[in-house]
Amino acid sequence: SDAAGRRARETLGRLQRMAAFEGQDFDPQESGLSRAIARAATPREHAREEQLRWALSAAIGASMGVIAFAVNGLVEVLTRLRLGAALAAVERGAGGAGAFAAWVGLAGLLAAVAGGLVAWVQPLGAGSGIPELKSYLNGVHLRGLLTLKTLGVKLVGIAFSIASRLIAGKEGPFVHGGGVVGAAAFLPESPAWLVAKRRRAAAARALTTLRGG
Repeated sequence: SDAAGRRARETLGRLQRMAAFEGQDFDPQESGLSRAIARAATPREHAREEQLRWALSAAIGASMGVIAFAVNGLVEVLTRLRLGAALAAVERGAGGAGAFAAWVGLAGLLAAVAGGLVAWVQPLGAGSGIPELKSYLNGVHLRGLLTLKTLGVKLVGIAFSIASRLIAGKEGPFVHGGGVVGAAAFLPESPAWLVAKRRRAAAARALTTLRGG
């Protein structure tokens, strides 16, 4: 009937939208459709998908490790810049007041750069990013949340914030960064994108089988 066909199309549409999202160690879905999708895939397709899933997890972790080294290096450079300016003020005979002014002045400048990035360049780069990611995974689309621009603003901003001695940490921003790196893995024609495309095709075959049966 028309109603059954409409429900089938809506179900297929949801499957196609969610095919690009995958999690590790979640409770398996138990439905006739999910079991039909699993039966439609060949053992080789199952093995390839599982291998790619763990390879992506390892690649995301390695990528964030490299990014963490870069952020730590930038924090060290900025901190040495502040310390060097304070020492230079002492050597010029400005005394403790001059060194304090240089130390605090550069801290204010670094904090202003970090604030300006999230105020005018990319507001989604503010905060830890974890609440935004949770909202995104629960179906709230935030345009620009998983872009390289947001990642750059987030990482540069946190480096400048730490170097200015603001109360900020890297844990939340790195969680957000991992989300951006993971999203980049699903760009068109990437291996993960091709696997998701095969999953959508398997879902369509399974749905056709259910409708026929």
